[in-house]
Amino acid sequence: MWRKFREAPSLEKATPPHGIPPRTTLVDPPWPVCVQLRTRTLFLTHLLPMSARHLDCDRQLIAERVRSAGTPRTYPSGSIIFHEGADSTNVYVLDAGLARIEHATPSGRVVLFDLATAGRIFGELGVIDRQPRSATLATITETQVHHVAAGEFRRMLSTDNELQAALLRVVTRRLREQSSQFVETSIMDAPSRVAARLARLVEIEQSLGRSRANADGSIDLKLPISQEELGQWSGLSREGTGKGLSALRALNIIETGRKRVSIKDVEQLTALAQNG
Repeated sequence: MWRKFREAPSLEKATPPHGIPPRTTLVDPPWPVCVQLRTRTLFLTHLLPMSARHLDCDRQLIAERVRSAGTPRTYPSGSIIFHEGADSTNVYVLDAGLARIEHATPSGRVVLFDLATAGRIFGELGVIDRQPRSATLATITETQVHHVAAGEFRRMLSTDNELQAALLRVVTRRLREQSSQFVETSIMDAPSRVAARLARLVEIEQSLGRSRANADGSIDLKLPISQEELGQWSGLSREGTGKGLSALRALNIIETGRKRVSIKDVEQLTALAQNG
C-alpha cells in the first residue's frame, strides 16, 4: 500500500497511516507495507498478507541500496554481463532494458531459463556464499544496471537489518516461484505452459512500452526470443512447443507469424495460463 506524505520534513516527524509508529529496523518482519516519504522508503509492521505488491517494496529497497553504493553502466544489446562459472565479484540491479538468464548443459547447449526486466537483482547469492555464477546474464535490448562490489555488498548486509530482511523475503519468493514452475511443468499440458509464457511476455513487452492493446482488444507481440527458446522457457521440447502453439491457434486465442504472435483473446489466454 503506497501513501505519499506531502509535508514530511523528516522520517522522524512523518506520521504513518492508521497511527502506526514508524520502525526503521525489521528484526521480525512478517508483513511489510511500503510507505513513500518523498524520495525515501520506510517499512512498517502492519497486519496485511504478503503479496507481490509488498515484495516489490523489498525489491525497491534492495535496488535503492545497490544504486546508492554502486556504479552505473550501460550494456548494448547482445552483451554478456557475466558468464556462468565466473567468480561472483558484483551484485547487479537492472535499471532499464530486457535481459535473459541462460544455463549451459553438459553438452554445451545453451538453454533459456528466464527473462528479466527493471528492478531485478542479480548475483547476490553467489556473493553471499562465495560460489561461482550459476547462470549467464545476457542483454536482449540496451540495458542499464548499477553494480556494487562483492565485499561492499557483504558489508552492507552485515550492518543493514532492513536490507537483510528484504533480501530474505525476495529470495524466499524466488524459491516459491521456482517451485511453482516445477509443479507447472509436472501437471500442466503444453498449451497451458505456452499460454503462461505468452502471458508473461505480454507483461514484459507492456512494461517496456513496446506492446499496446489494439482497438479490438488484441495485442501484437514482437517476440524477443525464438520459438525454440519459448519451448525451453516453458519446459517443452520443440515438438511440444509446436503442439502447444497449434492448440492455441485452434482455440482462436493467438495468431502466429515470423517472430510475431498476436494475442486475440487475452482473457482466455490468461485463464488458460492460470487454470491449465
